[in-house]
Amino acid sequence: MHRRLSPLLLLIAATLLLSACATQPVLVPESPNDSFSTQPEGSIPSNQPAEFNPQADPVLGTVTLGGENKVWLDPTLVSMLSGVSQGPRIDASQLSEDCAGIIPVRPDVVLDWTRDDYVESLRIFFLSAGDPTMVVVTPNGDLLCSDDLNSLVLDPYIELQDPIEGKYAIFMGGYEENAVEPGFLVFSTQELSPANLDVARLLPQQSNRAAFGVPLPSRVLEAETAPQSRSAIAIIDAELTPFRQEMAGGGELPAFDIDLNNELCTGYVDAAPSFRFNWTGTSEDLILFFESEQDSTLVVMSPDGSFECSDDHEGADNLNPAVNLDPIPGIYSVWIGNYAPGIAADGTLTIATTPGLEPEVLTGEMITSQ
Repeated sequence: MHRRLSPLLLLIAATLLLSACATQPVLVPESPNDSFSTQPEGSIPSNQPAEFNPQADPVLGTVTLGGENKVWLDPTLVSMLSGVSQGPRIDASQLSEDCAGIIPVRPDVVLDWTRDDYVESLRIFFLSAGDPTMVVVTPNGDLLCSDDLNSLVLDPYIELQDPIEGKYAIFMGGYEENAVEPGFLVFSTQELSPANLDVARLLPQQSNRAAFGVPLPSRVLEAETAPQSRSAIAIIDAELTPFRQEMAGGGELPAFDIDLNNELCTGYVDAAPSFRFNWTGTSEDLILFFESEQDSTLVVMSPDGSFECSDDHEGADNLNPAVNLDPIPGIYSVWIGNYAPGIAADGTLTIATTPGLEPEVLTGEMITSQ
């Protein structure tokens, strides 16, 4: 008897067989009785013009379906591109006035169908967000064409009543000459079409919010806690710059998971700030950087509550972090981070007002050689 997967299993197990971007696909059978090959067996009769070659090797491969004693996935989906992205092409209207679009001269896919007396009709259609066309050459050489399912659905649809055994050469085209659209070539004996097949229902799955990192509130950074490097808040103005303070940073809190409204914030920091200072001077620039022998990060909270962050001053050319702030009077909190949790980053914090002052160069090679 004809064996197909149950409706529930069909929804769970429908396949996406080919990569839309692959030029040399690997086709994997979904059951021991299914087989896929990149070379068609035998030939497909054709009396079409010579440049149109249904007998040629398919661009993607051969899909073997059907058979009363075989288990195959219904629907079967082939991920591919419609239209012609490369190689020779032909205007399908040259083959028949019923055909439309620009199609390749070689078939994209060949369906090797084994007769099944339990199958009354086989549906072949394309599911996309574009306007593809389809040409199918049957085993006895008949030419079947489809442009749109209807005026509202622009995907092609062909229904084969009592499909005969043999090889069906399938050409996917685009209504416009250079139109290439990703989508799914679908084979099914069910009452499916581009109008009612919902790919999302084939593999019903609910998102797991626990799998997504929930941002930590900014209050996890205890800005008003006594700094780690010194017990008091340093008072700094322009006359005291450049100001330098040795310290160690790092911690367990991932700065990249804290809601600081700044995507540049990264590294692992401690809840308590590494350093705090009260800026009382006037200058056009307020420059902070950290020099270390490790790949450190820098997080600075200004008196207005905004955050500025730095990972690398010049990308791979200098891994030491630096920020240039628009100075406003008040208390600044500084966190020094490390790329590994729980590991201290020892170094020197510099606060300066001199334009162009930069941290010493630190590269990945320098870290590796230590």
